[in-house]
Amino acid sequence: MHDRLESNHIQFRRHPRARRYLLRVDAGGKVMVTLPRWGTKKEAMKFVQEQSDWIKGQRRERVESGNREPWEFGSKVLWRGKFYPLLEGSQHNCPTVVWGEHEFRIADRNMNLRRPIEVYLRSIAQNELPIRTKVLAEIHGIVFHRVSVRGQSTRWGSCSAKGTISLNWRLVQVPEEVRDYVILHELMHRREMNHSRKFWALVESVCPRYREYDQWLDDNVSLIGL
Repeated sequence: MHDRLESNHIQFRRHPRARRYLLRVDAGGKVMVTLPRWGTKKEAMKFVQEQSDWIKGQRRERVESGNREPWEFGSKVLWRGKFYPLLEGSQHNCPTVVWGEHEFRIADRNMNLRRPIEVYLRSIAQNELPIRTKVLAEIHGIVFHRVSVRGQSTRWGSCSAKGTISLNWRLVQVPEEVRDYVILHELMHRREMNHSRKFWALVESVCPRYREYDQWLDDNVSLIGL
């Protein structure tokens, strides 16, 4: 049973070009609902209640993000299993962050760099993780429905009974072989929806070093921010 969300914590707006109901949770945790031209507030509230678990997760993520230590120039951030410092750069008099092989613009040299870095990492994950999942699934003859890239606060991935693979965007920060282990772990749930001995035997058959990679995740989870 979902906890009901109070309507006074929800803001509704209608958009003539919207094709469906849309949800967004702002930095303060307020729920913003966009209605299509033909939509009704009653149907919008029903949609909100159906998405209450997602909304709570988004609110929790906003709070955690706000409470985490800020990143500034000199901070070291994990990428592909290695730490790289955030360095100051410039492009045509615009402030930028140089991070390993990456460089991108920021609004202010004095801002908390965590937000733009995490947005950047998410964009990479949204493109990379579904592609890698498809490749590994084809190699091992696994069929799945789709891949969802999210910001889960307590897990690296999951697999639903309908075949949706959910992966944490922070997987782009871990070593590539560890990333692949997490993906293979979830893909093997398409054959065994449990953590039985049979399931772990399947995992070991496609990833013989899975215990080592699982230990890496346990040892480094606090460094990543999960």
